[in-house]
Amino acid sequence: PAPLSADDQPQWGRRWSRSLVSDERGLPDTFDPTTGQTIWWTAKLGTETHSTPIIANGRVYIGTNNGDPRDPKHQGDRGVLMCFDEKDGHLLWQLVVPKREGDRYYDWPKSGISSPVTVEGDRVYLVNNRGEAMCLDARGLANGNDGPFRDEGAHFMPRDADAPAQPLAPGPLDADILWLFDLTKDAGIWSHDSAHSSILILGDHLYLNTGTGVDNTHKKIRTPDAPSLVVLDKHTGRYLARDDEHIAPIIFH
Repeated sequence: PAPLSADDQPQWGRRWSRSLVSDERGLPDTFDPTTGQTIWWTAKLGTETHSTPIIANGRVYIGTNNGDPRDPKHQGDRGVLMCFDEKDGHLLWQLVVPKREGDRYYDWPKSGISSPVTVEGDRVYLVNNRGEAMCLDARGLANGNDGPFRDEGAHFMPRDADAPAQPLAPGPLDADILWLFDLTKDAGIWSHDSAHSSILILGDHLYLNTGTGVDNTHKKIRTPDAPSLVVLDKHTGRYLARDDEHIAPIIFH
């Protein structure tokens, strides 16, 4: 069968309305991975995938883990965002993020990157497994490091005492980070299990839930004054605003 032409889904939900109801017609009602029935291509992910695929401008983005490394220089448990070519499923680039250090409840083992991306033009917005809001170049590093963030090699590396002293050398299969904002350090959140946020764009602003949660006892809120919603400048990642509802103390997980 000929491939079906479908509309882009540049963020979680349906276009900018956030409705999950699709207008698509003529979709296949069955598929078979064994025979390839109504499957145009397949691409291998990690060993655990909790993210939602996002399709925009000929690219497919999905978060996973590093259970099956696609680049030999990236080894060990990591959060991974993969970017595939929509036409044939080949890997264009990937963002590889080390796990958070300390308590495993900050960033649960093998959970990978669970947030979906939001795409606008050639910019890809994401909250990674370390609780960092990021802006990425949709073309990756294959067309050069656009900056202003230029420390991708250091960002790939674990931050614990056993980490190698030298940063990894970024390559064309790696993501190009344009800016990042650390929600833990700069907004005072407390991550639990895995950071998860779906970013909404309105004008020049990014609206995102922070993912602040309980501690490893599942009973205590360590940062009761942490925001649950923040607003960032989409061009620079500058912290603009936070909610004033103080709902963190009633989080139950």
